[in-house]
Amino acid sequence: MACADGRVRLWDLRAGGVALESEPEKQGVSSFLKATLRFHKQWCSAVAWDPTSQYGLASACHAGRLGVWDLRSLGSPVHALRGSEEKALALAWLSNAAGIVCGGSDARVRVFRAGAE
Repeated sequence: MACADGRVRLWDLRAGGVALESEPEKQGVSSFLKATLRFHKQWCSAVAWDPTSQYGLASACHAGRLGVWDLRSLGSPVHALRGSEEKALALAWLSNAAGIVCGGSDARVRVFRAGAE
């Protein structure tokens, strides 16, 4: 779930289970909350799951930043990109996870292809 505080929260509604990370903010919060990704400094406006991997996730925020995550390593995104010169508002994975498309309030669409510089 994308959140106004810039964080991305991952929930697993299948079971309460053991959390992926230990954090004070989880006290008193449903045990369905599994992880909180911290990278964005402003409103997180979009998230998209990698269609080819259960561990891949992309997130975008109002600061124009785009994070590409491997959920097996929650410390920081594996790639940090500039999705927009203004607010990044939407993102989607290309077919077969060949890259990511991001659109923003600057009226531009950017395509980031896997393996491209």
